[in-house]
Amino acid sequence: PITEIVSMLAYEDLRSDVEKVIRHLTVVEPEIRLQDAGSTFIMRIRPYRTAENVIDGVVITFIDISERIRADMALQRSEVRFSAIVQQATVGVAETDLEGRFVLTNARFAEIVGYSCKEQQSLRMRDITYPEARKRAIRLSAPIVKSGFLF
Repeated sequence: PITEIVSMLAYEDLRSDVEKVIRHLTVVEPEIRLQDAGSTFIMRIRPYRTAENVIDGVVITFIDISERIRADMALQRSEVRFSAIVQQATVGVAETDLEGRFVLTNARFAEIVGYSCKEQQSLRMRDITYPEARKRAIRLSAPIVKSGFLF
C-alpha cells in the first residue's frame, strides 16, 4: 500500500484522502512538507482510470513549491520591514493610486495634513491640496502618469 511506501511525508491524512478520492471521484491537493527537509510540495491525488474507464486506484503527483514558499516568506519579511520604516519615519509618507486616492500614509503625514490615517482613506490628494497648488501639481505629475513610469 502507498501509505507504507511514503514515509518521509509530514502528512497523516494520506489513507483517508486516498479513500475520499476513490469514493467521491474527486481531486485532493494538500500542501505537505518533508519531515527531514525544508521542502514543500503540493501533493495531487486523483482517481486512476483504466483504458476501460474503470477506477483502479489513484495517481499521486508531487509539485515542488519550496522556492515559492521561501520567496513568499522573504516577501512577508520585507513587507514587515517596509511597514516599520514607513510608520517610524519622521517625515510624512503618502502613497496614492493614479486617481489620487490614498493607499498608504504614516502618522507623521496625518499630523501634517490634519486628517487621521482612517479619514485619509476616503480622501484624494486633491482634497487636501490648496487650490492654487493643485494646478501646478497636476501639471508637474502629468508627464509621469502619462509615461507610466511610476516609482
